[in-house]
Amino acid sequence: MKVKDAIEYLSKKNPDEQIIIAWWDSEAFANLSLTPEEWDDLIYFVESWMDWSRTHEALALHLRTAKEEEE
Repeated sequence: MKVKDAIEYLSKKNPDEQIIIAWWDSEAFANLSLTPEEWDDLIYFVESWMDWSRTHEALALHLRTAKEEEE
């Protein structure tokens, strides 16, 4: 996702609403020594093919656990 797209999407949200957000930029993978062009190509691949459902499931599990601990 491009930063401008994230900004546009988030600008439509209530600024006081709590959200869970995570992002990785090329600096987080500096050890891979990727050029900006390589980074852009790889991001396209990840956005197209990575299955994020387990990330959602992991967050749901953490939220359920946190809720149970509060009760």
